[in-house]
Amino acid sequence: MKAAHGLGAAPLPLSTNNRAKLAAASGGPGILNQGDTSSCEGHAHASAITLRYALMGTPVPLVSPIGLYDFARMVGRSPNADGSLPALTDDGTEPSLIISGMQEWGIVSAKTWGDYPADPSTINVEPTVDDVADAAEFELSGAYFLKSAGDQFCTDLMTALAAGFPVTSAIAASSDTFQNYRGGVLGPLDEDVDHASAYVDYSWDGANLSSLVIYGVNSWGDVDASGAIIWGEGDAPGILGGMYRANRDFVAQYANDACVLDVQAVKAGATLR
Repeated sequence: MKAAHGLGAAPLPLSTNNRAKLAAASGGPGILNQGDTSSCEGHAHASAITLRYALMGTPVPLVSPIGLYDFARMVGRSPNADGSLPALTDDGTEPSLIISGMQEWGIVSAKTWGDYPADPSTINVEPTVDDVADAAEFELSGAYFLKSAGDQFCTDLMTALAAGFPVTSAIAASSDTFQNYRGGVLGPLDEDVDHASAYVDYSWDGANLSSLVIYGVNSWGDVDASGAIIWGEGDAPGILGGMYRANRDFVAQYANDACVLDVQAVKAGATLR
């Protein structure tokens, strides 16, 4: 797959700063907010894809988190006994279904989909034929789940980030430690995987993976009307809240669910609608 081949084998830098482009990517919000919905997979992949385009120097409008979430739920449902399709339900989805949905129908912008910020009252509205047609000019061109573990996984993760590929990952988010996070470096959590976010950066000392710090982007918003951080920690100018830092042991426990994505226009000159 294109994403796998793009990782290369150059020496790893001590750090990356992809997040510097996150807040201003495509003129949209740097940190997305899933609100009171279960659309974290859609938001994690939307953050990653939008940032990927910004890092390539070809920014696009914010990719629709709910469009990705809708397509994943559509491709994952089975017909009823009478042949009809069950209604969409806001029960979450899986990264493999996000990928399958993009392969099946494509990618569309949040502006065209008309669904951002996430709204519980509309989260289960069925896409129209026109909605699906708007997504058809862009599609997934590569998807690669990192299959390694332990230190090799951490090295592979850094390699992807250094090459400009944000990585989505399932994580555990139900503990008080994560729910109440306001800064610092997270260690391993014992809870079951129940959430998704995107890794965008790392730093380390160049020798010991015990020094590794990964920067993740969550989808629980950033600041309230007064500018106070709602969740996460402040970072570079323009990136207030919504981000977290985690150590080697935190990210290594989620090695089975880390996905590198690449997307491109189906045809030359196509634009993300």
